[in-house]
Amino acid sequence: MKRIDELKFTDDILFSAVLMYDPEITKELIERITGRKIQEILAMNDQKMLGRDPFLKKVRVDVRFTDDETIYVVEMQMYRDKYLPQRLRYYASVNDYEQLKPGMYYNRLKHLY
Repeated sequence: MKRIDELKFTDDILFSAVLMYDPEITKELIERITGRKIQEILAMNDQKMLGRDPFLKKVRVDVRFTDDETIYVVEMQMYRDKYLPQRLRYYASVNDYEQLKPGMYYNRLKHLY
């Protein structure tokens, strides 16, 4: 196990801790990276496990937060993954699944970024 002074920003524990420490830090970082203006952050989760069905593959995201119109999923990727497009597609579908309850219309889905 690394000591705290040996951790890099890309280490899972430090990455999540920095982003979860203060929503304003997360907001500013994501605005700088994406060039998007984020409204107020309404909810934040770190190491969020997505997926309600016990028989389906779960998704664990580093940091997930929402504003009025959008869900943001932040992942630190440190290695090349030739299946990244398929992984992102699956992550998006699970995020959509998490948003809609039975009887809800598809227009209730927030944008995903």
